[in-house]
Amino acid sequence: PLLGINGAAITTIIAEVIVCIISFVASRNIVKLNNVVYNLFSVIIGCLGIILVCFFVYKYIEQYVIRLLLAVLLGCIVYGFILLITKNLVLIEILKRVRGKFVN
Repeated sequence: PLLGINGAAITTIIAEVIVCIISFVASRNIVKLNNVVYNLFSVIIGCLGIILVCFFVYKYIEQYVIRLLLAVLLGCIVYGFILLITKNLVLIEILKRVRGKFVN
């Protein structure tokens, strides 16, 4: 291979971008894209929360398995909590659908 592992990474990124564009075009009639900027803002804040959790877990926990488990578990909890606090519309819609399946 001419580019080796870097070529594989580049083609993977190109493929993912193409899949993202195709998915966007195919789903725009199904999923309403109102308030995209607000939802994106809440996701970015959530990602910052994950970064902070991972930073502190990796700084204070030395055992690798516990470090990994805590980073994943606490990262998911913090991310979900931040999305709930910022009232992410996608998460709220998912929760409504899940609650509707259990209530009925």
